[in-house]
Amino acid sequence: ELIAGVWIGNDSQALPLIINNTKITSGYAAGIWGDFAKRVLAKTPITDFPFPSGVTPNIEVCAETGYLASAYCPETIRELFITGTEPTDSCPTHAASDLGSKISLQVCLDSEALATTFCPSERVITKTYWAVTGTETNDGSPMPTENCPLHGETQAEEIVVEVCNESGLLATPFCPFEAVETHSFTPGEEPTLPCNLHSGRNRRH
Repeated sequence: ELIAGVWIGNDSQALPLIINNTKITSGYAAGIWGDFAKRVLAKTPITDFPFPSGVTPNIEVCAETGYLASAYCPETIRELFITGTEPTDSCPTHAASDLGSKISLQVCLDSEALATTFCPSERVITKTYWAVTGTETNDGSPMPTENCPLHGETQAEEIVVEVCNESGLLATPFCPFEAVETHSFTPGEEPTLPCNLHSGRNRRH
């Protein structure tokens, strides 16, 4: 392995190093180190640092208790130990029997959020979560808390028409002014026929 360091400056930090009216800072030292490292290690393969003898690396433990991680630990980390001191018992805090009740929820497969009545039935499944950790009992995924944003109630555009209140049909130019009102309808529910009570012959004034 190779260890290298670059330092640029004066003996006193109170005296800045200025060359050609340019203040030299640590960025210049980093640039020199980078150029040197690229050249001297150009043909050296990248390898991991070897662990010294007497050390056991990459032991997955529960971040809370330090015991060997179980499938029910909400957070785990990997640690190294002096050989012979690594934990051998599984986490006693996060065990299936200690997680209490389970919660079953309907989940939308498209959004991984809580399913609503508007989600297609073929895209809805039931998932079970531990009540204590809020994680799925099989894969440990977090329990959703928001409703599906993809499948919502389709808001139909309203149709606004003038209706003759006396006939309930579409107002015509012959309907009395006081009998005509504007109404909003859901598409398909609006009247389609013109008023049959008022025509040019019996127009009211």
